[in-house]
Amino acid sequence: MSYEIVEESQANLRDIREKVVQARELLAGLEQDEKLATAELEGLLKWAARMGLGPNSGTGSGDQVPDNVVSLNGEYVPDEPAFADLSLATRSDAVMHVLESSEVSLDRSAIAAMLVNHERFESLDAISLTLTGLKRQGRADQVTRGQWRALSPSLGTGS
Repeated sequence: MSYEIVEESQANLRDIREKVVQARELLAGLEQDEKLATAELEGLLKWAARMGLGPNSGTGSGDQVPDNVVSLNGEYVPDEPAFADLSLATRSDAVMHVLESSEVSLDRSAIAAMLVNHERFESLDAISLTLTGLKRQGRADQVTRGQWRALSPSLGTGS
């Protein structure tokens, strides 16, 4: 009878561990949603600045976003000196720059959106192919299905 208590405790521990895994996955998803919402806001703020709009512009109802301006749901990454213009980098280097600049793992749609913020336009298939190549080179890793992260040079398999 006392061993039943041990088995029950083991079952409870398994349930708790499953819930912890689910909570971590939820947290990662929420963090990515936060980054995408931040990027969307940054994009709209850039658009507003280009259009000369702002809180004190005094144009009133004319400050509405036109129908042809759409949310990219991407992440804004400040320009860094090494790749200030990602349109001039190779696709692999551009994708690596995006992965390295993110604190959380990203899916290919988020990567594409971040590249758009740097005025670089790649198809999802091209990004998938690039991610596979980066994985083979030991530069990127698939954390979970569809979620990618950059590996630091010391973590990769290297040559």
